[in-house]
Amino acid sequence: MKVLITSAGLDIPARLAPTLNTNHQVRLTDRTVRFTPHSPRTITSEEKEEIETGLEFVSSDLGHDETTNELVHGMDAVIHWGQVDPRLSLPEQLDYQTRCTYNLIYAASNEGVTRFVHLSTLSVMGKYDEDLEVTEKYRPLPTTEPDVLGAHLGEYVCREFTREGRIDVVCLRLGEITGEQDCLNGEGVVGTSALHFDDLIRAVELALNWDVTRERIPTFERPPVATGWGLFHIQSPVPDARYSTNLAQEYLDYDPTFRE
Repeated sequence: MKVLITSAGLDIPARLAPTLNTNHQVRLTDRTVRFTPHSPRTITSEEKEEIETGLEFVSSDLGHDETTNELVHGMDAVIHWGQVDPRLSLPEQLDYQTRCTYNLIYAASNEGVTRFVHLSTLSVMGKYDEDLEVTEKYRPLPTTEPDVLGAHLGEYVCREFTREGRIDVVCLRLGEITGEQDCLNGEGVVGTSALHFDDLIRAVELALNWDVTRERIPTFERPPVATGWGLFHIQSPVPDARYSTNLAQEYLDYDPTFRE
């Protein structure tokens, strides 16, 4: 499968790329020009080094033009990092989550890409009481914090776009991503929304290959007409896990393995 991964200069997408490239043909992209209210900023040498992984890289500002179509042309799937880019200003972060996400999924649908995997965050559900086991049936409670509001807006762009019925979208709300050493070094307590990186890889692979069901998945809201829409909570089965992964286990066959 030919897969495009966005925000390649950020840690998690950069770590996803070489692992997924084992089973897929991966292309990376990132926005190499950051626009501020006063002047453009070109990507730094340090950021460029982060992107240079040996995989194909195509720079794109994800505009509403033919360059974004060229970016996704020939791809079977897009994995879109739907969380904020801390390198951008607040207006740019919200612009990325809304306008750029729309441009990307619009181009993908026009170019015949069949699968769009949106990597959101469970922080959009974070205002619920910690004693509750929050499922996808709960209404998102976004705050005005940039990372939460941006992720929420990105989800809605994807969900509303599926009304056109031209592309399948799988939205994964991710827990707090951690590595094995972070969990086992004994210096801290694993959070109740922790997601081990190996479980993240497993969930993304399943989302790429999921045979999208046409039955109504019992989430808070689903477009009335859609080719395919899936929304799943993804975290590891740590003690006192805050978010239920039952739907992911039932529909995606998600089988998380990491435990504290």
